Amino acid sequence: KLDVSDPALRNRFVTGDWDAAGARAEAQPLDESAMDDDEVYGDFEDLETGEKFAGKDSKKAGYDDEGSDGSSDEDGSDSDSEGDDSDDDSSGSSDSDEDEEAKEKRRLAKIEKHEEFQHPSAQGRGARRKQKGLKGPNHDTYAEDEPTTYFDLVKDQFAEQTARTRAALDALPASTREAMEGFRPGAYLRVVLESAPCEWVKNFDPKRPILVGGLLAGENVVGMQQLRLKRHRWHRKTLKNKDPLIFSIGWRRFQTIPVYSVVDANSRHRMIKYTPEHMHCNATIHGPIVPPNTAAICFQKINSNQSSFRVAATAVVIEVDHSMKIMKKLKLVGTPHKIYKNTAFITGMFNSS
Repeated sequence: KLDVSDPALRNRFVTGDWDAAGARAEAQPLDESAMDDDEVYGDFEDLETGEKFAGKDSKKAGYDDEGSDGSSDEDGSDSDSEGDDSDDDSSGSSDSDEDEEAKEKRRLAKIEKHEEFQHPSAQGRGARRKQKGLKGPNHDTYAEDEPTTYFDLVKDQFAEQTARTRAALDALPASTREAMEGFRPGAYLRVVLESAPCEWVKNFDPKRPILVGGLLAGENVVGMQQLRLKRHRWHRKTLKNKDPLIFSIGWRRFQTIPVYSVVDANSRHRMIKYTPEHMHCNATIHGPIVPPNTAAICFQKINSNQSSFRVAATAVVIEVDHSMKIMKKLKLVGTPHKIYKNTAFITGMFNSS
């Protein structure tokens, strides 16, 4: 039976004296390197072949025994043994250097194969690196000349293509280049204005800049498009369905009739009579086609003498869809004429006979 009152045993537990345990640990430090060496380089025997391998300590002991035996020889034998030891050391160091070089070559070959597998469009990146005499991807010259990631590779290819295109355009005449590329940014142009009013010419001030804009070929097309619209909180009146609004989108300002709708749980566009309070709704309009995510401002009137807030709603173009269907909920009122078990005849629901 253990004696729990023994202080040496009690200090082994958490409830004991920690200072005594620290002093004991300092007095007996653990040699972790020796433990690791004994565990890794100890003596062992191959059970399949029966061959025995000696550890590091046993080899050192053998070398010490050989040295003690050879100390009784003559001086000539001592010099010969020293020469043999030096040859063994040089051969061992050369073998270790060769092994390190072989490992480095294998590591670089693996890195090249991995890069070729990850980026097959690198077009012989390893071959180019060998021609330049580089050792690996971590080399300073390689980091400067060769891309390290796929994004850098694509960026370099784009820059090379841009440089080739620019060089080809520089070799063309100015008129041919303008016909192919268009007017370059920063070039001076002469613009001819047609059907300009006479007041514009009389009141022209050269000190005030004039903003000139143009439309693309696709922006001249007119069609149906869907917007995400919300009534402005400072606008007093509620917007009604099919009331005309003035839309200002991009360079254009036009009047159209929007159809308001909301998306229900069945992903159907259900038409609504008024715009919801503090919520967005969909508005379908007919007008010039503009790219998606284009902002728009809606007005009911654009008179400058209007006292109230003029901006009626703000919107963003979602998509251009000609096949969108808007469902309308109908409420019909009539008089029951004949009532059966599961059916009934209603009169007065329609104006036709």
